[in-house]
Amino acid sequence: MTYAGILLFGTDQYVRRILFRPLLDYQRIDRRHDQWNSYERWDDRYLFEENLFKTWNGLVAKYRRIADHPFRLDPTTLRRVDDPPDYVAFREAVINLLLHQDYGDPHRTASLKLFVDRYVLWNPGEAYTDIDRMFVPGKGSVRNPTLVDCFRRIGLSDQAGTGMSAIFHNWYELGYRHPFIDNNKQDKSFEIVMDKASLSTRKAQYLSAISGIELTVEQSHFLSLAFEGKYLKTTDAAMALGGQLHAAHRVLKELVSMDLLRKETDNIHCLTESTRSLMDEAMSGDSSLEEPDHIPNVAIKSESGTPNIPPTMSTMIGLLSRDEKSRDELMLALDLKDPASFRSNYLQPGLSLGIIEMTIPEKPRSNRQKYRLTELGRKILGELAQ
Repeated sequence: MTYAGILLFGTDQYVRRILFRPLLDYQRIDRRHDQWNSYERWDDRYLFEENLFKTWNGLVAKYRRIADHPFRLDPTTLRRVDDPPDYVAFREAVINLLLHQDYGDPHRTASLKLFVDRYVLWNPGEAYTDIDRMFVPGKGSVRNPTLVDCFRRIGLSDQAGTGMSAIFHNWYELGYRHPFIDNNKQDKSFEIVMDKASLSTRKAQYLSAISGIELTVEQSHFLSLAFEGKYLKTTDAAMALGGQLHAAHRVLKELVSMDLLRKETDNIHCLTESTRSLMDEAMSGDSSLEEPDHIPNVAIKSESGTPNIPPTMSTMIGLLSRDEKSRDELMLALDLKDPASFRSNYLQPGLSLGIIEMTIPEKPRSNRQKYRLTELGRKILGELAQ
C-alpha cells in the first residue's frame, strides 16, 4: 500500500499513523473576520483525521448546513448536476486544499475558516507554479500527482489549471471581488482568501449614464477595479474573469479605444484624466450618491426627457409593478434559463442603478430572497406608462 493509497482509502487508524497530524482543521466562525481574533472560540470546529474521501464527504455535510442554496449530492458520483456558483467555488477551493498540501510536513495542519464575510483556506506547502500559470489549462507541475489523478478520474478534479479558474470565475459570477492568493515560497505555504465583499459598480454606472457610453458588465468591473486601486494590473483583470488572459486583454483594449483607460505598461492600465474626473465627481457627492434619486436622474432621462433605460430593465420593472418576486419567478416570467445572463443583464444593473432592491439585504444569497421596486423604480414605471 502506497502513501497516496492510505490517504485516499486508508482506515482512520492508518491515516493517523502515517500523517502524525490532522488532515484538516475545519472552523466555522459566525462573525465577520474583522470582529474575531484567534483567542475567541469558534462556533463549530472539527479536526478531520480520516482519509481524503471521508474528509470530503464530511466537509460537504458541514457546508450543506450553511449553504445559501440547498443541494443534494448524487450518492454514486458524489457530485450534483445543477451546480450554483457558490457551491462550485467552495468545492474547487476545498479540493485544491486537500490535494495540494504538503503531507510530508508533520507539524503544520491545513485549515479552513468559514467566516460570515469570507472563506480563508491555508495550506502547508507552496504551489510549484507562479500565480499566473495556475490559470493555464494543461499538465503542470503538482505536488501530489497521484491524488490529483484519482480525484480527476472520478470527476471531482478537472484538468490542471481549470480548478483555480473555476474558483475565480464563479466568485466573479456572484458579484464579489476576485479572491486573494498568497503563494509564500519562503514560508512554504499557500493561502486563498475568498472575500464576500461586493465590487460596487455604481460609479461606473454613473459614468456610463452621464457620458452616454454603454458599458458591458466586464467593462464596468474593470473600471471599478481601476478606480479603487488607482490602477489595474492585467493579471488582476484576468483573475476577475477566471484567469482568462485573452478575454482580459480584449476588454482592456476596448476600454482604451473608448478613452476610458490608458495603457501605462504591458501589465498596468490607469483611468484617463477625463474618466477619473467624472468618477471623482461621483465620489464628491458620496452621501447623495447613496440616495436613490442621484444617479438615476441622469441615467434614466435623455435630453428629450424620455426614459433612457435598456428594454430588459423596462420588462423587469413591469413584472415587479404589483408585487415582489423571487429570482426564479422573474426568470420564469422572462423565459430565461441561464442564471448568469439574468444576473448580468437584469439583476445587477437594476440593483446598481437603485431601480430594484432586495427584500432581505442583510442576506443577499438567502433562498427566501425576493426583489421589489424602489421609489425610483416606481417613478420610472410611471414614466414608462405615459
